[in-house]
Amino acid sequence: MLITGASRGIGLAVAERLARQGHRPISLARTSTDAFPGDFHEVDLSDRAATDTALRAALAHGPVDAVVNNVGLVRPASVHEADLDDLYAVYDVTVRVAVQVVQAALPAMTAHGWGRIVSITSLVTVGRPERTAYGAAALPHPEIASAVLYLASEAASAVRGVLLPVDGGRTAV
Repeated sequence: MLITGASRGIGLAVAERLARQGHRPISLARTSTDAFPGDFHEVDLSDRAATDTALRAALAHGPVDAVVNNVGLVRPASVHEADLDDLYAVYDVTVRVAVQVVQAALPAMTAHGWGRIVSITSLVTVGRPERTAYGAAALPHPEIASAVLYLASEAASAVRGVLLPVDGGRTAV
């Protein structure tokens, strides 16, 4: 499984759970960590060419059957104060990186007839002040990691195109 932004937080929690299950996770992230239990590729994901180079290196050892788009960027501002350069940066890291990673991994998934893509976003997508850019683009980590592992498993083979809030009931009506 290839996980973006897995040097800490949710991404690292997913990687640790995978490793405990006997898998060797792969990460693309800006800050290296000795705690990562797999193959770590340090890269500035805001750099498109560097991301491409890191993806080639990560996939050189064989195809991946799952991608977790976890990397995100926050530049807090209300909509009337949002700087357009900040908005572009948030979209670039949150959306462009997700598409670029999926485009790199998808040919092997298609060839093998199996693959999973899980994209993680935040509760700010349901609206929080000063999170305009992040909310437009994109709980405790163990619970989210459990949901990711389920969605990436064979057990979720009939689950497609869903929004699964893992929010402790915060969005429940």
